[in-house]
Amino acid sequence: MSGMEIRHEVERRMHLRAHVGPRSASERLAQRELFWHNVVREMLTSLSVMALRRGSEPYDPEAEKAYRETFDGRLAVVTDLGVRVPIAEVHPVFACSVPGSEAERQLSNAVQCSVFQIRTPTGEVHTLPVHEIRSIHALSEELMQQLERAAMRAQEQSEGEESRPFGFAAFTSLARDSADEQDESEERPGGGEGMEHA
Repeated sequence: MSGMEIRHEVERRMHLRAHVGPRSASERLAQRELFWHNVVREMLTSLSVMALRRGSEPYDPEAEKAYRETFDGRLAVVTDLGVRVPIAEVHPVFACSVPGSEAERQLSNAVQCSVFQIRTPTGEVHTLPVHEIRSIHALSEELMQQLERAAMRAQEQSEGEESRPFGFAAFTSLARDSADEQDESEERPGGGEGMEHA
């Protein structure tokens, strides 16, 4: 099952059983998989934002040192096939919401930041969907902590909210998607009644 299929299945089942929660092991597995995709998306997006800020902020020797240590290949993703892809630069392939009809907005939200282009220190370029990333690998705990701090800083600046634990945005994204699905079903004629038989 692909990452997009997993997401659609989770959303469908969450819509049908939003008030009860996951009932089967397969539903729990699909939710955990979607949560992992959200964590990967949050981490890689934070790295991309960190790189973009580097060019727009005044020069700071400490920040420059931290940037170089983050993007020297010691931080990497590991794919489903076990390939370690060191990160020198990372950018989402599609990182924006599209205005338009409700269907167009939902589609853009579904694919937003779901595929990333990663350049390695040796110049190779990998384009990977988040569902093919099995882990984020750092050669030191300090580097992983630095990534977590960058993700929390990006979250604070984008939402203007106080610091939250790392991974919290991935969880709230999952919960928000579930709530949005439930709201949409209540707005439809019939309020989504009888959909459990479909």
